[in-house]
Amino acid sequence: MAGRNRNIQQIRFLDGTEVLANILFWEEDTLIEANNILQMLPVEDMEHPDDSRTYYILKPLVMYTDDLAKKSIINPGSIMTVTEPSATVISQYTSSLAEINNAMDDTDDSGPTNVVSFDSKRKLLTED
Repeated sequence: MAGRNRNIQQIRFLDGTEVLANILFWEEDTLIEANNILQMLPVEDMEHPDDSRTYYILKPLVMYTDDLAKKSIINPGSIMTVTEPSATVISQYTSSLAEINNAMDDTDDSGPTNVVSFDSKRKLLTED
């Protein structure tokens, strides 16, 4: 499915959910195996409300997973469209994935293990 030796695809589901995922295996009309699935969530820019750009955060689609690299199965019947994301989006996906994985690895035993905090001042993915 993925072109130009890229397995990262942007998927929009019938319910409107949009994700970026690393496609491992795609059997048309049967199943899709993917990992590192991050949901794209639009957020408002409260500091610049007149800005016409849309901002997104990327977060794991499935919460409380212990390893984003584990294979997940996607029902192809739930997909509206699939596209290859732009280089900018792939770069942001890659850096967000690394940050999330590092935060998951850095959990200490003194507190909850299912909570990952992020620096809110990090650059958000934008739609220009």
